[in-house]
Amino acid sequence: MATYYVNTGQAGAADNTTDGRGSTSDKAWKTIAYAIANVDAGDEIEVATGTYAEGTNGLAPAACNYSASPVRIYSQSGVAADVIVTNSTADKGTSFTVVNAVVRGLTFEDMTFQHNGTGAGYKYSILFYGAPSAGTSHITFNRCAIPIPAVALYKGVFMDTTVGTGGIDHLAFNNCTFAVGDAANSVIELRYGAHSNITISGCTMTSANAGSVSIYITGGVGVIPDGITISGNTITAGYGPQLINCRSMTVSNNTITTPGAYSLLIGTDTDVPQATDYAATVTGNTIVNSAVEGHSILLGRGTAGCTASNNNVSASGNAAYGIIDKGTGNTITGNTISVPLAYGCLYSKGSDGGTYTGNVLSTATGNLIAASGEDNSAWRDNADVTISGTVGIVTGAGQVYTVATADAGDNYVTDGNVWLLTGTGADYGTILAATNVASLTAARTAWGDTNDATSAPGLPLGKASSGVYAYA
Repeated sequence: MATYYVNTGQAGAADNTTDGRGSTSDKAWKTIAYAIANVDAGDEIEVATGTYAEGTNGLAPAACNYSASPVRIYSQSGVAADVIVTNSTADKGTSFTVVNAVVRGLTFEDMTFQHNGTGAGYKYSILFYGAPSAGTSHITFNRCAIPIPAVALYKGVFMDTTVGTGGIDHLAFNNCTFAVGDAANSVIELRYGAHSNITISGCTMTSANAGSVSIYITGGVGVIPDGITISGNTITAGYGPQLINCRSMTVSNNTITTPGAYSLLIGTDTDVPQATDYAATVTGNTIVNSAVEGHSILLGRGTAGCTASNNNVSASGNAAYGIIDKGTGNTITGNTISVPLAYGCLYSKGSDGGTYTGNVLSTATGNLIAASGEDNSAWRDNADVTISGTVGIVTGAGQVYTVATADAGDNYVTDGNVWLLTGTGADYGTILAATNVASLTAARTAWGDTNDATSAPGLPLGKASSGVYAYA
């Protein structure tokens, strides 16, 4: 392993190998691109303080393959703001580009990637584009800054390898900072490729615009991203992560605050039938959604075998939702969900085989448990949904259930739950054919032979000051 040096501001810096240039700090190379093309796997490149405007498309490495032992490119000072990688024109381009080339095995540390353009057309901080670049792999950004100015049509990280082709493999952003200006731009957007092993960890994404999108990853015709990890990030943006038609996803220990419709979308929010193998583990997240009709966590159409556990979820807007399940065989367990207003904390919408257990729910004027078939009646209703071990609190004139006969579907079971109704006007809501169900006894009767009426009521918990604890 050898260390090489780049210093664009050094007198005499040049891109050649005369007299060992590049191998010592006093005889540095001028550009990072040249350095990448002239080292070996496992080598390191130290970049001195300065602004590196390396071309119309900024830093555009030539095809290389260092994936067996990635080349480390790092700021000499260890401060990202000291090394700024940008482009040489103000009207187009990007600060880092892989276009129609296969680039493998580069790790960038403590650097800033920022496009300086204000002209028409799309602008990017980091761009992967074109079918030939689909073999790109093992690209890592550690502790880098990727600012996204308040300029129209600006994207932070973008990849479009053309529908029907492969994607990028082993792309990682670790402990990076993305600051989005007041514009409806996206932070990380990976489209239409079979992307795999994507990691976004420990990053901060901040935007002042309600239309901004933090993370958007989607497959295309015949291509499905696989192996997506989003962990330990702090995201404040219009929309949280949207992982559409992806497999093997892990979303864990993030703090996500959004005023937009989706704080976390897995699968698709559609009534159109999808493949049913989009599995995800969603755990340990804190999610706050303030939108009208906001969706805090949506396990959408196409999801199957997902687990949403130990999340702290709050949806404060009117007609908002806590966790929605449109999938097949999903498990929702151990979550704390608060939806003060309508609509509901836990909502099965055309779910098949959903198991919801051990959740803590609270509302004032909304619903704790809600169910409906899909909006498209030709698609499907709920089937084989089981809700148990819930602790639910209604503090206002809200309801425990909104589960009409037509919406429950086949074998909808709710049992062994504990409800505390403390609010004036609170009741058990709509249970199959009964409405405005006022008492626990009436609730058990309304559920009929297949549900709580035939179940042991559990130990009596006694009366509260203004309500009743009850199993139902």
